[in-house]
Amino acid sequence: MRTGPGFVTFGTQNDPALRIVNPSTSFGPQERITWSAHLTTRVNSNDVRIETSRVDPVTRSEQLVREDVVRPRGTDAQIFLRRIRPDQALDAPGIYVVRYIRGDTVMSEGYFEVRPG
Repeated sequence: MRTGPGFVTFGTQNDPALRIVNPSTSFGPQERITWSAHLTTRVNSNDVRIETSRVDPVTRSEQLVREDVVRPRGTDAQIFLRRIRPDQALDAPGIYVVRYIRGDTVMSEGYFEVRPG
């Protein structure tokens, strides 16, 4: 598990600085996932999106399962926090990649697993 600029860190809780407490990469389908995305640079834009894709571990191909818009409070933001419940936000157990993207540039990326129920 990697943390810091350019990485999304996963867990179930965060501290006041939007950092993950007790990071993890594997979650049950009804377990709340909290993630902290630490972008490579400050946003300097309102045009940032989150792409979440399921990864096929055999072929390493990806299937986009959701895309969300990030609405930063200011253009100097660099760390973003989000919470999801896999059984409500994703379509199946598996390995997922989360990417924060501005234009065509990946600014933060991380992988997690949703275990079968």
